[in-house]
Amino acid sequence: MASTGRPTRRCSGRRSATPLNAKPLESAFRTQHLTQNADGAGVVPGGQKFTIRAILVGPNGQSASVVSVWFVPTGEAAPRFVTAYPGGDA
Repeated sequence: MASTGRPTRRCSGRRSATPLNAKPLESAFRTQHLTQNADGAGVVPGGQKFTIRAILVGPNGQSASVVSVWFVPTGEAAPRFVTAYPGGDA
């Protein structure tokens, strides 16, 4: 097969969150990450953004170091989940 010049990504066999398993994953983030120390990622229009780097044990029992990004709107106290990505050492 000819190269396209773009890097390829191999499938790791891991499954992404789907509507059927999103709630347990959301619960895992809220109970496991929001109890850890957060690093301020800056004030942005409408609120403040912060990140948390910690081990996350998913609903299937597998664990990984993950960075989660959260946003707290101005005038509110409850953080809103933005995104998460693999995070190296926790």
